[in-house]
Amino acid sequence: MSAPPPLPAPHANAMPPSRDAADLRTLSILFHVYNALQLLGVLLIGGLLALGIGIERSKNLTGQTSEQAIGGQILIGILTVVIVLSLVMLVLKFIVARDLARHRRHGLCLAVSILICLDLPLGTALGIYALVVLNRPSVKALFGTR
Repeated sequence: MSAPPPLPAPHANAMPPSRDAADLRTLSILFHVYNALQLLGVLLIGGLLALGIGIERSKNLTGQTSEQAIGGQILIGILTVVIVLSLVMLVLKFIVARDLARHRRHGLCLAVSILICLDLPLGTALGIYALVVLNRPSVKALFGTR
């Protein structure tokens, strides 16, 4: 009787699948929490935008010239762009939070993780943690990617 073949040695970098799944679940929760915080910021900026529009309207009714109004109009335009971009990021982060929990769309999760690294300081910390977790070979295997 011959001895059975030896079992392959586990990779030194490989983590148990339960650890990877737990990290992805944690990332999903952190993305949802970060989204809630950013939503509060968007609501605050929206309130400032509404206040600015109201002030500009009242100044225009009292005879403000177009030269005097340009500063307020520029500020209203900038706040509108910030709100729109923030809402797009909110939607993307919500999709990624859901996909992290379901182990879907690895590329989108990586792309959004890179984008949120630009949000200092919390987004940077979350983005780097997400990139570290998502670049593990065992996590890529959970997503079904190479």
